[in-house]
Amino acid sequence: MNPKGIFVKGDTLWVSDNKNMHSFDSKTGKWKTTVNISSANFLNDVTVDEKDNVYVTDSGLTGPSPKASTYAVYKLVGGKGPAQTVVKNAKLEMPNGIFKKGDGFVVTSFGDKGVYEVSSTGTISNVTPVSG
Repeated sequence: MNPKGIFVKGDTLWVSDNKNMHSFDSKTGKWKTTVNISSANFLNDVTVDEKDNVYVTDSGLTGPSPKASTYAVYKLVGGKGPAQTVVKNAKLEMPNGIFKKGDGFVVTSFGDKGVYEVSSTGTISNVTPVSG
């Protein structure tokens, strides 16, 4: 396992791992499930909403350069596969951190985009660039 992002909700710990989402019992550490997201390249941060839907970013990092064609946010409905693509767009610029906000998300970027919002339909808004 090559863990990236983690999120605890209730008795479940979610962990992203390149192309897989793993769940574990948060009290005992016992493995529960693994969902493979074969179209993913570098799954990163994780968030879970009030309906136990799991969302994970794909930062597209591979080798010496990122792969913009894989920048995405995926969803596991009720924490189960198969994964659904919420948004896949090069304009996400290496999405890293993610937090569910209303119908969309607040996302941080490894790239120059900084912090921004993404609607449930993929519209990017309220961009706060990284300064410096």
